[in-house]
Amino acid sequence: MPMASGRKAIRPEKRRIELVPMEDDLSGFIVIGMDMPHISGTKDPYLPHRHDHYCCFLATAGCASFMLDFTVFEMTRPSLLICRPGQVHNVVEANRLHGWMLSFQVGMVDGNARQVFEQSLSVPALMELNVEDQDWFDGILASLRQAVSTQTSGRFIRQTNQALINAFFYRAASLFQAQLALDSVKHSSRSVQIAQQFQELVKVNFRSVKNPAAYAALMHMTRGHLNDSIKQVTGLSASQMILDAILTEAKRLLVYTDRSVAEVALLLGYEDEKYFSRIFTRRTGQSPSSFRKRIQI
Repeated sequence: MPMASGRKAIRPEKRRIELVPMEDDLSGFIVIGMDMPHISGTKDPYLPHRHDHYCCFLATAGCASFMLDFTVFEMTRPSLLICRPGQVHNVVEANRLHGWMLSFQVGMVDGNARQVFEQSLSVPALMELNVEDQDWFDGILASLRQAVSTQTSGRFIRQTNQALINAFFYRAASLFQAQLALDSVKHSSRSVQIAQQFQELVKVNFRSVKNPAAYAALMHMTRGHLNDSIKQVTGLSASQMILDAILTEAKRLLVYTDRSVAEVALLLGYEDEKYFSRIFTRRTGQSPSSFRKRIQI
């Protein structure tokens, strides 16, 4: 609705990071063709957001830049990007981008395949594709799109579509697992397992549990063994990984909401705002307020 002359637009208050739910669709998935000319801007999907479901981007031509939790990743050749539920992301720029976007509910895909992505120590789940893989994924998504557009009905249509989505996800997980294997070949499988388990515990508990020794107790091992295993795989200490999780969420809250620094500190488990600010400043090189001013969304 147009505004009356002379009235000033009021920017809506940002109290939370927008969580985009799966649309009310009985099929449990959405597949659309992407056709983005040269654009950089602030309109959806250019506004930062996160989903309660998986969102996958298959780029078959053109290029694009995606921001995923404050890190920009380029898709400059045929590639596949898997965004997990809860990851804050947005398109930064698209140039003649063509391909597909597939969204689906978490429960539609096999839990073992999900673990490949959810326990990964690598961000993002971005895979460059050869011609064979590109054609295969393109064919699967075209089949799903055809099933939706023709509104095909039948006793096993839902099961057929779910099987196609699982085939898509299994192949994506296989490619990503192979990519991870190249990165972790120098590490023992036990060390990788420990690092993955620790990462999952931190994701759930970082607001209330900040002591590496507490995580070590939960994992039935000494703090030294936990720290050595994590450092061997990631190059980071357990304390650094906990702090990284805290600071990532702090940056999200500072940029994508209007909560005060004191409120952000409390949400992250710090009753002392000044202590939280010192930690943030020491690690990032700027205060929470300065970071908020510099990163304007």
